[in-house]
Amino acid sequence: MPKEHLTNIWSSPTLSPMDTFDFKTLQARCEAISERYAEANDFARDADWFLLKLQEEMGEVTQAYMKVSGRGRAHGKSRGALKQDLADEVADLFGHLLLFCEHNDIDLAKAFEDKWLVHEKNL
Repeated sequence: MPKEHLTNIWSSPTLSPMDTFDFKTLQARCEAISERYAEANDFARDADWFLLKLQEEMGEVTQAYMKVSGRGRAHGKSRGALKQDLADEVADLFGHLLLFCEHNDIDLAKAFEDKWLVHEKNL
């Protein structure tokens, strides 16, 4: 991505980049979905489950990526279908990251801003 594009992403001087996306609300919505899913399928979500699900989902992202990149069996799926599978698995990984943050009381927006976006001033 061109450096000029990066410096123009957040053009509002009064708005923090992370203010445009409400992670806390998204975390709460994911939590409600996950809680209902766990109840419907009769399993407990303990502290280990949240971390282990991240690992499981990363494996599924890796598997989907291997197929898209031609290093895994496509099982007759088109490139478009494989790319959709990859996008779906990334969405699962992101959802489980939000659940992990919710369970561990991590303010993802603040953590991201403090760890990554603080470096924008150096661009």
